[in-house]
Parts: sequence; C-alpha cells; structure tokens
Amino acid sequence: MLSVPLVMADLTRHLLQDSGVWASPGSSMYRPGCHVPGPIKFRCLSVVGWLFTILFTYSGFLCLIVSTLWSARVGTKVRAAWRSIRSEPNL
Repeated sequence: MLSVPLVMADLTRHLLQDSGVWASPGSSMYRPGCHVPGPIKFRCLSVVGWLFTILFTYSGFLCLIVSTLWSARVGTKVRAAWRSIRSEPNL
C-alpha cells in the first residue's frame, strides 16, 4: 500500500506545479541557474528534486518489487529449489 503514494508523489508534484497550486521555485525539481552539460543533471537537483524524484520514486518501486516477490513467495520457492538441487547425489 505504501508503494503507490511513493511512486505517485513526483507525478502529483508535477500536477500541482503545472496547475499553479504549488508555486515554483519551492516546487522546482532543479536549482535555478544550475547548468550541467549532458542529459544526467543530478548535481542540479534541488532538495525537492532529491526527495520526490529520487527518494520517493525509487523507494516506491523498491516497495513494489519486494511486496510482489513476497506475495509470490519467491524466497520460499528459491530456498526449496536450492535444497532440492543440493540434496541430489552427484552424477
């Protein structure tokens, strides 16, 4: 249940910023006046950018992946398969 709000946080920030509810520069992803060449601009991210774009989004996806694997009982299945492989006699 936690993964959906975390993943949607940055999209909600964009929506609030574009509709004028959360005004810039307080809602800006990048620091004003920061120009780094190239497509990856991690050094220019503001605190809001780090929180929403990096921390919330990636932790939301991590929660989603972990909960999906947990729900599918992948750990139990891998352990059982590993024990089965290890207990077979060498051919």
